[in-house]
Amino acid sequence: FAKYGFVDETSPASFCKMMDKRKEMEALGYDFSNLLFYKDTGDISPEVWDVVLYGILAQDPSLQQGFYEACMSGDADTKTSYHQQYFPYSLEALKAHVNGFLKEVDQLSAKARTKT
Repeated sequence: FAKYGFVDETSPASFCKMMDKRKEMEALGYDFSNLLFYKDTGDISPEVWDVVLYGILAQDPSLQQGFYEACMSGDADTKTSYHQQYFPYSLEALKAHVNGFLKEVDQLSAKARTKT
């Protein structure tokens, strides 16, 4: 899409399009401006990981509440502990999000090519 002018290649980061995680973002006090992928380093903002993990922990409300309280109180050690314990699940969920997004981009690109 960059060749059509949809992507600003000079920007150091891109917004993470987690449209399906609005409820989680709002609960944690985040908005889309907090959720970033960094172009040069490949880093992912901590807020993205928080939103993904918060969604995963919804399966166990007591775990989700503990993570929420750590986020709200600024308890970095507890947040880190949660992230370390559930990292494989968070990584899997984030990969699924990225792969789904790329598939959608491919489909939209193919559709755009048929319109010319």
